[in-house]
Formats: sequence, structure tokens, C-alpha cells
Amino acid sequence: MKVFLLQAGKYKIAVRYYKRIVDYLKNEESMKGEDAEKRKALLLAAHLNLAMCYLKLSEDLDACQSCGEALALDPKNEKGLFRRGMVCSYCARCRVSC
Repeated sequence: MKVFLLQAGKYKIAVRYYKRIVDYLKNEESMKGEDAEKRKALLLAAHLNLAMCYLKLSEDLDACQSCGEALALDPKNEKGLFRRGMVCSYCARCRVSC
């Protein structure tokens, strides 16, 4: 995946790539077994990385949505829970509901 874009601080470009991954994989539900697990892992990583990009871009509502998508795939995911907590703390400071 395009992690180097995150590391380089090119968040807007990274968002486009991660959205493309999500758009491609979210409709690919015919996979079984190991392929289905790989799909889920890629979707989870893409949503978590989208959330990080959105946090860096101060797009809190999009970050919250990406965290929600990640947590729908894995409700106990530590990165997802942490990032959603970060978003909620930002929203509380700005008095915006996420």
C-alpha cells in the first residue's frame, strides 16, 4: 500500500489511493477462505490509514467515519479505537458531534 505517502506527509494524495483500495475491495465479497481474510486485512489497513490522513488534514468527520468502518471490520482493533478517541477529543474541543 501507499504508506510512503503517509510518511512523506502527502495526505491528500494518500487519501485518493486508500479510497481507491476501499472502493475496489468493498464490492469484492465473493472471496472465500484465505482470500477473504486478506481482503478484510487490506480493507482494515486502508480504513485506518484513511483515518490517519483525515486526522492530519483536520477532516474530523471523515476520520470518524473511517474509524467506524475499520471498527466494523474489527471491533477490538487498537489503532481504530485510539484514532476514534483522538477524533472524539478533537470534536469535543470544537463542540462538534462525530
